[in-house]
Amino acid sequence: MVKNTTGGKHKNEGRKYITGGGNSKLRLSENEAECYAIMNKMFGNGMCEVTTYYNGNEVKLLCHIRGKFRSRNKKSNFVSVGSTVLIGVRDWESKVDKCDLLEVYDQDQTRQLNAMPSVRIPAAPIAHNDNTNEVVFTNEEQFDEDETMPKNIMMNNLEDQVSFEDI
Repeated sequence: MVKNTTGGKHKNEGRKYITGGGNSKLRLSENEAECYAIMNKMFGNGMCEVTTYYNGNEVKLLCHIRGKFRSRNKKSNFVSVGSTVLIGVRDWESKVDKCDLLEVYDQDQTRQLNAMPSVRIPAAPIAHNDNTNEVVFTNEEQFDEDETMPKNIMMNNLEDQVSFEDI
């Protein structure tokens, strides 16, 4: 069999996108405009909602995901609901309701942050279902005798068998 001595151009192109072994250094907040936050909702189009403590109050802000955390860099900095992040509040605007994503922390880094007494991180959002159109199946009787359901439907037993001729 012939040995490939040149390697081809695909090997060199793949090497272009290799990233380092990860960020081992824990980035901390450097000034008061940088806050720790928890991701609440993902809106799409590079935007999300975060909860943070800013000026002593718990506030919800619209967070812009910068290009650094998108496309190829998304793999090592995956942002999802419940993630702990470092944000930069846009304090130069008249109304403080927007921020920028500065850092995404993994689970180990989040544990390290929670162990520090000076770091204040809001509680993670509780997952609840806002869907009011869901159907719940139970084995209990759902109908009372007072309702307008026909008797044969109300008194249906599991022992009754239905054949295809009945349908």
